[in-house]
Amino acid sequence: MSPVTHVVGWTLIHFTWQGAGLALIVAGALRVCGHRSANARYVTACLGLGAMLAIPLITARVLSTPDVTIASTIRHTLATPGLVSTVSRGWTNDLIPSRDAVFAGADAALPVLVFVWVMGVALLLARLGGGLWHVRRLHVRSLAAAPSPWQVTTERLSVQLGLSVQVHVVESTLVDVPAAIGWLRPVILLPLAALANLTPSQVEAILAHELIHIRRHDYLVNLAQTVAETLLFFHPAVWWVSGQIRAEREHCCDDVAVQVCGDPVDYAAALTELEAARRSPGTTLALAAINGSLIARVRRILHVPIGHESRSFGWVATLGLACVCAVVIGRGVTSSPGPHFGVPVLLARGAQRDAPITSPDTFDWRVQRTRHFDIYYYPALTPNLDQVTDSAERNYQRISSELQYNLSFRVPLILFKTRSDFSLQSIAPEANEAIRRGQVDAFSEPKGDRVVILVEGERERLDRRVAHELTHIFAFDIIPRSPANVGPVPPWIDEGLADYMAGGWDPDGAKQIHDLVVTNRLPKVTSLTGSLDARSLGMTANVGHAVFDFIEADYGKPAVWQFLLGVRRSVVDGAADVYQTAFNRSPEEFDAAFAEYLRRRFTPALLSTSTAQEVYQPGNGVSLPVVVKEVQPPVGDIAATVMLDCVVREDGSVSDIEVRTSAEPTLNQSAIDTLRQWNFKPGMKAGVPVAVSIHVELNFRKR
Repeated sequence: MSPVTHVVGWTLIHFTWQGAGLALIVAGALRVCGHRSANARYVTACLGLGAMLAIPLITARVLSTPDVTIASTIRHTLATPGLVSTVSRGWTNDLIPSRDAVFAGADAALPVLVFVWVMGVALLLARLGGGLWHVRRLHVRSLAAAPSPWQVTTERLSVQLGLSVQVHVVESTLVDVPAAIGWLRPVILLPLAALANLTPSQVEAILAHELIHIRRHDYLVNLAQTVAETLLFFHPAVWWVSGQIRAEREHCCDDVAVQVCGDPVDYAAALTELEAARRSPGTTLALAAINGSLIARVRRILHVPIGHESRSFGWVATLGLACVCAVVIGRGVTSSPGPHFGVPVLLARGAQRDAPITSPDTFDWRVQRTRHFDIYYYPALTPNLDQVTDSAERNYQRISSELQYNLSFRVPLILFKTRSDFSLQSIAPEANEAIRRGQVDAFSEPKGDRVVILVEGERERLDRRVAHELTHIFAFDIIPRSPANVGPVPPWIDEGLADYMAGGWDPDGAKQIHDLVVTNRLPKVTSLTGSLDARSLGMTANVGHAVFDFIEADYGKPAVWQFLLGVRRSVVDGAADVYQTAFNRSPEEFDAAFAEYLRRRFTPALLSTSTAQEVYQPGNGVSLPVVVKEVQPPVGDIAATVMLDCVVREDGSVSDIEVRTSAEPTLNQSAIDTLRQWNFKPGMKAGVPVAVSIHVELNFRKR
């Protein structure tokens, strides 16, 4: 073995524990810094990554010194028979072959270890070279392009921010989000598509964000991070510390951008809009305004308290990393087999419960763990498992994204095949009579955050059922249910939010709200604390659904999150005036605006099926309908694409379907039948659902 291979190999091995130790130090320092100063946290993380780059050089220097070759010295000393004490022979003789085998096995594996490391570095260097080439092309093209109309604004902001270098601003179709590239001759790229949806003040804030990146020379730091990630790619601690640097860098720039914008909510809305416009992750060598965790940044900008899961994750991840490294050093270098250890990303709350998670005990319960769920089932449900897993994970991602919230635990999801089986459950025995009568198909239990579902009926109905009950679990976590709470959560909020997140309106629900409006029986929701009708919780859900539709139409989706936070403060801490805080309206004004919204929306004209109704095109104040339920075309003997024109009605249904172009006419009727099963969140104009004409492309796949 060559001396270089020996030194490099043992340097890599030693860095496993060195990197873990440095990560613990950085995590502790960040914990001490708290959330008071983004700059202090940024400097701390940069120093940590710098130490991670420096310590392998120091280790290699020590190992390359002939008289301080630590591993060989220990091995040769212990292998010398004359140095073994006869007094302690019982334990020394057991120890010698064990350590000797460890070091001998490690030495034998060094060539393979170094070869794998070199190959990994080579691949990442190729990726880095490709990124540099891409950024260089963008830079050259941008310098040759005409300046943007925002150039004057950029120059004014540069003076205001104390930036002396000339910055060139270009509008481009080559990027999805604003980005700053270059150092000596920096350029800010503004995406044409995203600019159309931003107000002037929001664009100024985004420009200020990018200018701060340039003033701080973040491009060079970002390049150094990429080098560290390339050379030390094998260690999770390097990626974690580098991730902290990127997050805190964005926080530093966000603070300045908010000062320029003057409105944190406006700036948070701009970031959300940019995230929605992003089509691809882009290159890590360009500094974009939406790098980092969007949810964490928006919460920080809006001064929303970070949930307990976010505060504790850094410590859990770092301690887990230290344990993994201990396993690698203690067992990984030997060839003897042993148990495999794993560190789960999420823990199931039910795992520490005294009572069983499932019931009845006589069923042959099994569990399948996914990223966010512990799915409990018995053998008869095996054919349904993939369908339920897909629905659960897909709905989790959608609900988490729309609420900008993540659960810190895996959700126990308990499945029943038949209604007779379902009626035997003992999680909520008081519901069994309603289950037998067919009035209950699923329920969620706040004490253990469990979802219990009957798996029967059409796929889309099951999907809606999962979304409804999973929303309840999110609500239970956002607004804790405790006897110490000042007051209860109004049922219309719980049921309305779940119905709103589950998708569009069903015809019966729309008819109920219509009847309340035309008969002037609409309740004042701000003072509604109980169920509207003790015989029908569905009415409560429909009114709540309408309220959340109104909040989105008048204030935007971020306002739903702000409202839930206000309800949390009211229920847990006794904070008053939720509506004034969230919407800048008194409860009376909110009720009046909600009633007026429903009068505009749920009128006999809107419920009419008349084909003479006006159909709008997207744009000019008319929003594009959003797919709620998508049905895939059947798989057959032909692969082809069919383009269709259709009208999405006010209730989200599809009508007036016509084939626009078709590569295979024999598939036209199948395409029409497939699209007819789709459901949309309707397009809106002035807060009122309207019929909108759209184009849909269906791709048929071959078996």
